[in-house]
Amino acid sequence: VDASKRQYLKIFKKKKKNDAVQKRRHSFLTVEKLQAQVNDLIETVSDKSMKLLAQRHAELQQCEYLGDEILQSSKQFQRISRKSARKYKWKKCLLCGCCC
Repeated sequence: VDASKRQYLKIFKKKKKNDAVQKRRHSFLTVEKLQAQVNDLIETVSDKSMKLLAQRHAELQQCEYLGDEILQSSKQFQRISRKSARKYKWKKCLLCGCCC
């Protein structure tokens, strides 16, 4: 019975100042470790984001280049088709004899 009272009374004893200081130090070290982990995570995310943005930028430039090529091809096709249409219009007109 005496031993159980001692264990119960240990809860109510004042804690030593050293224990409190050690707990603060421990929590401070834990906070430092967590802050270092957070900083590492931020750096990693930032690096990956920059790499991804650079990759997307390169892909976008490639798409713009292909778009410009398609636009040039379409303009060239338009010129050739207009020229051909005029040419065959005169040929058709000369063969038919309606306007000459």
